[in-house]
Amino acid sequence: MNKEKFIEELIESLIYHFKSIKENTQLISFGIYTDGDASTIGIHYNTKEKLEKDLNHAQTEYTGEMFETMSLYYTFCMEEWIKDISEALREEKLLELQAIINKYGEEEYDKGNENYKDEILDLFSEALIKTKETDLFKNESNDFFIHLEVSDDFTDDKMLDRMSNILNEKRFIDFKKYSED
Repeated sequence: MNKEKFIEELIESLIYHFKSIKENTQLISFGIYTDGDASTIGIHYNTKEKLEKDLNHAQTEYTGEMFETMSLYYTFCMEEWIKDISEALREEKLLELQAIINKYGEEEYDKGNENYKDEILDLFSEALIKTKETDLFKNESNDFFIHLEVSDDFTDDKMLDRMSNILNEKRFIDFKKYSED
């Protein structure tokens, strides 16, 4: 796999997906969601309105420390976000990238490379960071953030390191609390 080309094409796909979100939507978050084998690529987003609705609901159900835990859960858990835009768009480029990581994962697994999942997650992380460095998100609010999530996975030191490079300092502190719960 040509990793540089993969990152470039993933950035193009992220930009395409982001630009397809309805104008005037107040976004709070955008990012990549993958499975525990890092063999899928989902592109998700959430709106301020959806997050506030979830937080208002949580406030009626929980108090104190449990409410704080649930607030972080709704903020960072992509399964609770408003949309998996990649599923709706079924963009050709993203489907091709999906096939590339599936093949790469199978080949590396067969070779006995136990680090292939981390290598793929590093590619996702790098693509998000490089996308963040463009002016794509310039019109988003100060509390907007990009995110990378692995389903049903605990957050290890490698993931914390990736997230410290993706999130701003305040969001990273919140993410770290989220990952500890």
